[in-house]
Amino acid sequence: MKLTNDDADFLIKLQKKLLHHMVRIPSAGEYQSYPMKDLENIRDFTARMRLANGNRSDRKKATYILFYEKNIQLLRLDTYGTGVHLNSDGTIIPAHTPHIHIYDEIEGDHNAYPLPQSFANPSELLETLIDFFDYVNVVDVDKIQVIEEGVLDFE
Repeated sequence: MKLTNDDADFLIKLQKKLLHHMVRIPSAGEYQSYPMKDLENIRDFTARMRLANGNRSDRKKATYILFYEKNIQLLRLDTYGTGVHLNSDGTIIPAHTPHIHIYDEIEGDHNAYPLPQSFANPSELLETLIDFFDYVNVVDVDKIQVIEEGVLDFE
């Protein structure tokens, strides 16, 4: 299924609810999926969070994705992109800069954009997950109970 940009924008802005309120933060190198429905229980969405492999300093490197019907990527947020993004309009997002990719019917997810200001602290995994849910209009964020695995800190 190919969406128009208007379709994708509508789906991103559509209010959604989580199917499960117990939310697990994945361990390094893993991903966790969070299934959702629109408020009319017609459309299926999945948010996915993936943490980078590696050492403790990589713990802040995460990707958050919103899918429609399991395989149409509507947007992707990278907290620590490793490469420079050269967009089709000539703008550049420097390496190691938090950014967001938004569905485009022509460019796919090629173009990257600066992270919106609503993402207050992209190096904090849980805060960014909650901000991501807010950004994609999940209405029951206040009901989330978080399970963090593999984050014992001995500092």
